[in-house]
Amino acid sequence: MIFGRQTDPIRSEDPVYIAVVLPMIISFNEDWKTEFYDKLFENVQRYYDQHDLVLVGASFNVKETLFKTLILRDVFLGIAAVLMVALLIFVYANSIIFTLLVLLTMFLSLGMAFFVYTESKAALLSAPETADSDDKVEKRLRECVRSCLNQALSHAVLAMFVTTATTAVAFYANIASKIVVVR
Repeated sequence: MIFGRQTDPIRSEDPVYIAVVLPMIISFNEDWKTEFYDKLFENVQRYYDQHDLVLVGASFNVKETLFKTLILRDVFLGIAAVLMVALLIFVYANSIIFTLLVLLTMFLSLGMAFFVYTESKAALLSAPETADSDDKVEKRLRECVRSCLNQALSHAVLAMFVTTATTAVAFYANIASKIVVVR
């Protein structure tokens, strides 16, 4: 029930609150402007002021469309945040491939459930989360490279030692040989 039943008599000095519902046809297109609704609000307010009434508020059912318009304007802030995170990752890792892989992982993790227009917070929160996890991945990658390099060098040292030893033995055999043709 919108209005409660008034049991006490209304005195002339008490304020009276009323609600007016104006039927309006609402239509939106891609390039709608709020100027129409601003002008309509001013005209209705001016009309009520002439009749000693106070217009407290008006609802034109434009919240959703206004929200969509404002969220599209604010998308560039999310893009700027992702670009800054990408720049910091690139400066830290010194690898464009690693940076691109981190960004690809970040965008693929958004998924359809976290599409930018339906859940923009997910995009803003995934950028720092990805930056945090890429630091761990990058450290693990460096450890892996260091470990692989140590293993490869240990095998290479053994191979170089065998090659050097056989070459040295061959030279020593040439020098120590009593056969003239071999010397």
